Amino acid sequence: MISKENIERIVKVLKEDLRRYEEELKHKKIEWNELPQKKECKCYAVDGSLGRERLSGTILYSVASYAFGCGKSKYLSHTNALIYNYRISDQIIRLQMETLENKLAYFVGDSNYLIFMDGTLTGSLTRPPVYPECIEGIKTINKELGESKLKEMIKEFIELLDSHYLELEDKIKENKKVRENTILSDNILENFEEYYREMSFNLEESREIIHVVLNYLEYLYSLDKVLNKKLVYVAKSFYSRVISEKLDIPLIELYILKNFNEEKEGYFIPKERAKVSHRLPEAIEKYFPNINKYINLGVPLAFIRAMKGGYIFNIQSNLDIDEELISNILSHVVSGYIYPLKKAHEGVKIEKRWFDELVRELTFKLKKEGLGAYIKYGRYILE
Repeated sequence: MISKENIERIVKVLKEDLRRYEEELKHKKIEWNELPQKKECKCYAVDGSLGRERLSGTILYSVASYAFGCGKSKYLSHTNALIYNYRISDQIIRLQMETLENKLAYFVGDSNYLIFMDGTLTGSLTRPPVYPECIEGIKTINKELGESKLKEMIKEFIELLDSHYLELEDKIKENKKVRENTILSDNILENFEEYYREMSFNLEESREIIHVVLNYLEYLYSLDKVLNKKLVYVAKSFYSRVISEKLDIPLIELYILKNFNEEKEGYFIPKERAKVSHRLPEAIEKYFPNINKYINLGVPLAFIRAMKGGYIFNIQSNLDIDEELISNILSHVVSGYIYPLKKAHEGVKIEKRWFDELVRELTFKLKKEGLGAYIKYGRYILE
């Protein structure tokens, strides 16, 4: 239980912060614009989720993406088991979830559709899950096998991804839900046996290095592809302090209150794009021109409050953000929130009953094969 002294100390610190921010506000100004009229447009929204069961030596997991919008809803999922590695297993799972989101977003709608994505484009470009291990893996392969072998492996996998996308597109057109062969890097690892057997590490470690790099390449491929669509990234509940740091304005909420005496609806488009701080490794950058474009140019962004007293959303896009795009976005807002994103979030949740059945099937199989030691305990997580 928090003590009275701690409460008083926190209140004192917050009051001092508020006093300092109010002083700084005297010298700051932003253009908090009136919201334009809504202008209807077609859209899809895409969200992802994951479920995982931690067993003694393995993780059984499922990742999924779901698209809701002006057309048939679509669903992709991938289920797999990994030998548990505390450093990277959870990050690989999350990376695959984001890969499925990008894949589904690429396949739904046509060139006239807005595609709403949960999160930020800068986050997707800057540090995807397991990023440090991916970069280290590329360096390790280069050191172990040489630059020509590394480039040969990358080219081979990119060509496999080209074919994979053609096959997946046909499946998505024909089916509402696709559960098989949605993550290529898990299904074709044995195709790259010649590479990991040449490395000086033990076989399992060498396989893992190749596997991590292939997952990273598949993620980048999916992101580069989806950047051909009209994307609007929405960061829900984007904390005002973070916004303020980006704009060099202390507590944008406080700024609006001071100037309008209420939590006024409106929008603000900064003059500068959001910067992306890193670069792709030289060995892979030529395969991902769209990613390189936004790394070099930065990402257009805006801040929108669609309803009086509602959240301020951080909007990022691969489109120039102007009044027309704001009008299109607002046409999908209900009660201050982007309705298709809400429906996508509800639709993507991994079905607990279905996932429980998967866990039962795996544990039965492991016991039957004399591998009961791998299922002594579990930790169940759904996100």
